Amino acid sequence: MKRSRSASFYSARFLALINPSVALYPKRQIALTLWICLLIVFRCVPTFALDRDRSILQFHHTAWSVNDGAPSEISALAQTEDGYLWIGSPQGLFRFDGVKFEEYKPQSGVELPSHGIYSLMATPDGGLWIAFAPTGLGFLKDGSLTVFTRPEELPDSQIHSLARDHDGRIWASTETGLVLREGTRWVPIGHDWNFAPAVIRALFVDREGTLWVATMKIIIFLRRGSKAFQLAGAVGPSITTLAQAKDGRVWFANNGRGEVRPVPIEGHNSYATNPAVVEDGLHELLIDRDGALWITRYDSGIVRVRYPERLGNRRLGPHDPELESFDEKNGFSGGFAYKLLEDREGNIWVGCSKGLVQFRHNQVVSVSLPQRYQKLTLLAGGDGDIWIGTISSKPLLHVRGESVLVEKVGEGASSVFRDSNGDVWWGCATGIWRQRGPRFRYFPIPKSAGPPHWIYMIIPSGDDGGLWVRLGDFGTVHFKQGVWNLSERPKGVPIRGPSASYHDESGRVWLGFSTGQV
Repeated sequence: MKRSRSASFYSARFLALINPSVALYPKRQIALTLWICLLIVFRCVPTFALDRDRSILQFHHTAWSVNDGAPSEISALAQTEDGYLWIGSPQGLFRFDGVKFEEYKPQSGVELPSHGIYSLMATPDGGLWIAFAPTGLGFLKDGSLTVFTRPEELPDSQIHSLARDHDGRIWASTETGLVLREGTRWVPIGHDWNFAPAVIRALFVDREGTLWVATMKIIIFLRRGSKAFQLAGAVGPSITTLAQAKDGRVWFANNGRGEVRPVPIEGHNSYATNPAVVEDGLHELLIDRDGALWITRYDSGIVRVRYPERLGNRRLGPHDPELESFDEKNGFSGGFAYKLLEDREGNIWVGCSKGLVQFRHNQVVSVSLPQRYQKLTLLAGGDGDIWIGTISSKPLLHVRGESVLVEKVGEGASSVFRDSNGDVWWGCATGIWRQRGPRFRYFPIPKSAGPPHWIYMIIPSGDDGGLWVRLGDFGTVHFKQGVWNLSERPKGVPIRGPSASYHDESGRVWLGFSTGQV
């Protein structure tokens, strides 16, 4: 019986939310990280797409190891139409519904050619092509596996990868060249297609239906409807994957040179005019539906470029800020990262040496703050920004997106209030700062109030535009237009004043006290 895609994968999300142990985030110092819980309002983007405006550290990261039932040394990933994730590894073929891993066992009377898997490819009719390693080919559909064994059903050599074009044709790379499936046969592609048989490293079909083929020496392409391959350009022998960016360019990953760059165009110097990502250990690439570039890395983890189309002709290295990294120090526990897959919900899956890793949209976003920012006071701005104060002797911070701006005022902030005119009042250790637009003005606490007092609370005093200010243990006093009145106290309020307040829609102010009174 088929399970729906939404039910299976939503259940995994729900379990991750109610069981924090499955969310393998690294421990972070409270003083360095602020966790802000936000209700996200989306701007006409797919619900679960991974927003390019967020850093890789702001996505939800989950890992499944062999202790969770995941296979190790993952060699292939695919998602079938029913929503299941299929995983190839030396231990065999596995199916994952977002919660449970299940090793696939074929129907009675059928044996797998091998437990190793070279490649997996899902088809729109719900099927799954399986290229076994070191040899064998199968097609799984509706729970039934067909294993091809007769010579007329197989190409001359072992299939390593598969691709399906926009006309539904199945192409495969073998140890000796390229083949096309016609009916039940595999037809070799040769000189009549303007193709010289060679060892093929990667296949890819772009959005326009063009088939791209990377051999040991060159990358060629076949436009939809054509029967003549064209040369794109010369490359090295270690191409692993191809993918298309939002601007239409096709990129390739070369794990021999540790680089990812656009496919060269014949007659142009690709190394001089195109961007590149260069770092030791880069392996395979994926460009997600929003256009971000993801790259696996042999030495543990993932690197990501949010906007590869903005790079111009720059070469990014490990120290460039545009090249984001998520590795062991960030909590990546998958070991060597091999394979990448984007599912239909926009989640990114990584097949690793130690299991499976997922990156997905996160409702909780972390913002890294400078040191010694703790016991915070928060104020929401008008454009999705956040103002932050701390009781430490540190000034206010203004957080807009990932930008954290340090102001020059507001040290020791312990309370904040925005009045009906839009002015913001920050209660600090030695006085009040008024924030009016971009300008700040300071009103110190009178010396007659005694030693410095924390301002625990600021509330409106009525329609006169004044404020009631609780000065630590000194009590609650009146403040208006820069003038402190230390002798005026709110009627019916204990000297030490409230510990919490709430302004309801009718304009009333509710006060809560540490004694339990309201």
